Amino acid sequence: MKSIRSFLRLRMRRGPGTRRHGAGFTLAETMVSVLLCSIVLGTIVSVFMAQHRSFYVGNSYIDLSREARMAMDWMAGDIRWASKLLSSHGGYNKSNTCVILEVPSINPATGDIINVATTFDYIIYTQNGTSLQRVVDPNGSSKRTAETRTVAQKIGSLLFSSNGTGLGSVGNPGAITNLEITLTTRETILSQNLSNTLSTTIKLRNKG
Repeated sequence: MKSIRSFLRLRMRRGPGTRRHGAGFTLAETMVSVLLCSIVLGTIVSVFMAQHRSFYVGNSYIDLSREARMAMDWMAGDIRWASKLLSSHGGYNKSNTCVILEVPSINPATGDIINVATTFDYIIYTQNGTSLQRVVDPNGSSKRTAETRTVAQKIGSLLFSSNGTGLGSVGNPGAITNLEITLTTRETILSQNLSNTLSTTIKLRNKG
């Protein structure tokens, strides 16, 4: 009974509208909580953006490698077919970035070579800006069809050479039996310069 009377006297002294202390967050506590939440959220966003950047750059580098490999595969396949290299054909001239191939024509009925010594198609590879173009000029009796196509993009540099000498400086390209190719693909992603370089030496298998 004594404790009840004491509680009632204290209640009447405080008044009906008086709130007890500690019933909520103070302004300082609220500001600290907001600050901590902002720091945590900022850290999460930073980690996510870094991972996204790394993923995007990694995929771009894979694309560069694919372009370089695709270009090399196209050129290697045709160069192996070649009987010889030419100085010029169809308005194209040999240079460090342009190669002209004389390749045996293909019989459309059998798929065999018509005559390795007399009947030829012509295939030109040339760099056009950042693209690698393949131009086909076939013999009228060949299975190959005339076309100009882009076989690879993002070409940064291309060099055809023989024994370390650029093709543009070779006086007699018809005597070449092995052609060296150095190809670089390049791209700038998120202010980062990416590049991929491939080099190979290819033998002209149909060289007479």
